[in-house]
Amino acid sequence: MYQTVGHTIIPLYEHAVGIPLYRRHISGSAINTGRDYEPSSDPNSRGEDETESLLFLLDEIKMAHPSANALCSGAIQSTYQRTRVESVAMRLGLLPLSYLWQYPSLPVPNPSSAGLLQDMAAVGLDARIVKVASGGLNESFLWGSLKDQALRNRLGQCVRKFGGSVLGEGGEYETLVVDGPVNFWKYRLQVDEEQRQVVKDEGGESWISFKAGAIVAKSGQADGDDQWQRRLNIPKLWDEAFSRLLNAQDEVINLANERGVGAFTCLPSQKRRAPGILVIRSSMTLTMSNVTATGPSTEIQMQNIRLIFLELLSNYHHSAEDVVFTMISLRFMEDFAAVNRIYATIFDKPNPPARVTVACGDDMPLNVNVMLHLRLDEGPPDARVGLHVQSRSYWAPANIGPYSQAIAIRLRCQGQETDGASLVYTAGQVPLVPASMQIYNTDTRKTADTDLAVFWGQVCLALQHLWRVSKSTGVTWWTYGIAFFVGNGKVDIRKQAMLPGLAWRKLHEPELWETERPQENDEIDLWEVKYGGHSTFANSVEELPLPAFGMRQTLKESELGGIFNAELPGFFAVQVDELPRGCKVEWHAPGLAGTNVRDFQRSKHPSFDI
Repeated sequence: MYQTVGHTIIPLYEHAVGIPLYRRHISGSAINTGRDYEPSSDPNSRGEDETESLLFLLDEIKMAHPSANALCSGAIQSTYQRTRVESVAMRLGLLPLSYLWQYPSLPVPNPSSAGLLQDMAAVGLDARIVKVASGGLNESFLWGSLKDQALRNRLGQCVRKFGGSVLGEGGEYETLVVDGPVNFWKYRLQVDEEQRQVVKDEGGESWISFKAGAIVAKSGQADGDDQWQRRLNIPKLWDEAFSRLLNAQDEVINLANERGVGAFTCLPSQKRRAPGILVIRSSMTLTMSNVTATGPSTEIQMQNIRLIFLELLSNYHHSAEDVVFTMISLRFMEDFAAVNRIYATIFDKPNPPARVTVACGDDMPLNVNVMLHLRLDEGPPDARVGLHVQSRSYWAPANIGPYSQAIAIRLRCQGQETDGASLVYTAGQVPLVPASMQIYNTDTRKTADTDLAVFWGQVCLALQHLWRVSKSTGVTWWTYGIAFFVGNGKVDIRKQAMLPGLAWRKLHEPELWETERPQENDEIDLWEVKYGGHSTFANSVEELPLPAFGMRQTLKESELGGIFNAELPGFFAVQVDELPRGCKVEWHAPGLAGTNVRDFQRSKHPSFDI
């Protein structure tokens, strides 16, 4: 968790950047070595995890600086690092920030082949390698600057030959920053050669032992120099394909105006009493639907639902950790906060289930203010993988609450697990701008149909979030898509319903992705593929696109008897009264992940449910 090489130089930072420095002795060790972090509550545990030292240190800082309200992590693709910083931040009431998260896969204004390392160098960040611990990286790399193009090229060659991460996310190397943008760095650090000693350790590791260092004046830069800001590569909001989708606004609005009224039949809602609890068991999952309870208020109903659900879990020999997906249906979204507080007491472990929340108003059953639907995995817990990013970033909206962006479970066919194939349940995605967590409300073309234009923008952005989350979890094909949307009294509901349907169809047209296809000779960062954002849940070094159009022919030739729509995953547009945060659309789509999905689909008698 912590870097120790160069710790003797750290006191110089306080003077170099003019910010108070706080330090604390690290106690304990890496007790929880899992991918996702949870502090131990076992009094008989082997001791305190080293992560907790950060919590105590930050608590001291908060006392000294009561206005401190956020904690920034440098995690790029390391879930191990990010979840530990998030755990500490959330327990201290700090907002976790990870603006480098998934940076290599994000669109930037000035892309380069060297990616983040080049972008760091462009703004004047001088990071020196102080430790190497990977095949191909030897002591000749020590004290080399990542600003040096030649050094970055050598790093890339070693990664391609021996494997690993060119960004050092897998511990391949460690760095010490000695200089940066003049607005932040008043002085630079200097460590003369005689103050550095190379130490060769076991297992091929080499590192620098520092005797002393100094701060020196920065030359050739005037105070207030802001040239670096113009070179700062801040990720753009839109991926290229989704920018094209957004720019199809005029086309889709014209189609909706021309054909929307005749394209849909609106089904009237039916007033009925609450249906009974329905429990369905399959070879893979256990589904509990329509879980409701009586009570004079929504909060009391949810408290009683909690008791009923815990009893159901006991009766079916499951625990709350087996739940992988939930849907909450409310009468009024204003009750969500109270419901969520009780819900959080059920799912209080890392990687809670993915979740969709909608409010249905008077279409809810009589006397029912809240209804819970749940999907449980019947497989072993260690076969599940979750994605729960609580940090604010440029990637996708943070999930600050008891729900994950996605949970993957192993696919099983006729009771047998399929090698490497997973079913991924995604949380509902709403059109929040990730960096600010504000609702996207922009009409990019200032059209006469402003209401439809803003709605189209929200449809596209929420769909991009779904794509990014799904791609990060290795999804290659969605099984179906649902767009929950809130009606606008100024627009015919049938026209509005047509927009997400057109977005879903365009998303599955190869033409949208023509410039997005990876080239056969593209270089792959093997560490990133295995542990990073491209295939977090899939056991493969091959990065497949989403949608994976190469699967379509396989689907046509399979013997699934029409269970799947080979050309386009099924789509549903569902009108609701309200959605979280006042958004107008929420996307949900389960997906298939893993390189053996094709083999699974070729099987004659698949047996799984979504």
